[in-house]
Formats: sequence, structure tokens, C-alpha cells
Amino acid sequence: MDNHYLKYPETVLLLAGELKRGLDAYRARQVSEKEIQEMVFHYASTAADLLFDGEAYNITIQRKLGSKRMRILDKMLNGYQRKMF
Repeated sequence: MDNHYLKYPETVLLLAGELKRGLDAYRARQVSEKEIQEMVFHYASTAADLLFDGEAYNITIQRKLGSKRMRILDKMLNGYQRKMF
């Protein structure tokens, strides 16, 4: 993950904004699939408490990203196993 995105967003809104920018850049083909997947995995492992609410996505993340971006996020995280601790 390079300097285009916050490495450690402090709030759910900041995380949603970074994911939105990243997923939009991916859809516009400004970043590669590998780069966006690296970003998504980084956030899933370092900001899991902001991204997830139990077993589902945080409702704020869902509302801010919308259905099309959430589908991409789902596909990126397909097979991702969260850490227990």
C-alpha cells in the first residue's frame, strides 16, 4: 500500500472514505487489482474493528460505499479469514 491512502484510518468514516476512493480508482482502472486487494486486506487485518460488526460489515461502511462498491469489496475479501485476536 503506497502513500495514496491512509494506512491507519482512525474512524469508520475515514475508513469508508479511503475504501470509496480506492474502489473508485479501481473501477476507473487507475490502480491494479493487486494494489486494491492489498489495500483491502490491509484494512481488513488492521482495522477489522472499524470494517466489521461481528460477522457482517459495519452498517456505516455499507451505507457509505453503496451496493456496487460493496460487491467489489465482497469479491476482494472472498476467502479472507479474520484473525481471532
